[in-house]
Amino acid sequence: MLTFQYPFGKTTVVSIRKITFLLLHVLLPLLTGMATYLFLRPGNTIVEGAIGWTSTHEALSPSSSIGKGICGMLPDFCWLYALLQLQAFIWGGIRKVPRVLLTCLIVLPVLSEFFQYVQWIAGTGDWLDVLAYCIAIIVSYSPKNKREIYEVCKMVAKWRGNAGICLYVLGQLIE
Repeated sequence: MLTFQYPFGKTTVVSIRKITFLLLHVLLPLLTGMATYLFLRPGNTIVEGAIGWTSTHEALSPSSSIGKGICGMLPDFCWLYALLQLQAFIWGGIRKVPRVLLTCLIVLPVLSEFFQYVQWIAGTGDWLDVLAYCIAIIVSYSPKNKREIYEVCKMVAKWRGNAGICLYVLGQLIE
């Protein structure tokens, strides 16, 4: 347990488990995405131009098209995954995040890619980025332990009855 004191005087105790969660699911993905942008992607992006970073990393860029695709998708996956996990941390679980907020967090990144595609905002509008966002959403919603699987099964049972539970468990076994 660690004690944290807010600037306005309130003190709270934070468990090592919560700090580990923040480090692994928020900070590490953000750093990974940033490192990919700065060191592995060829050419300069808008963000790199804004911070004055010049492209000196051509030698580190992957030569295969699969590697380039991964380097293009990875930062987008990382930032959305980190954002969704931060919301899960703040609200006490991804399923406890208010639906309006969660809907905005899911729809806005996809909309931004669409707006880039139709040239309403600056960018390329890459559909692989949309795929990265979808993967981040799926990974964020995946149950992490038996208790979470049980909670999801209860939720599905309310919606669809026993058939829903069977379909959900079957889907988890296939994955």
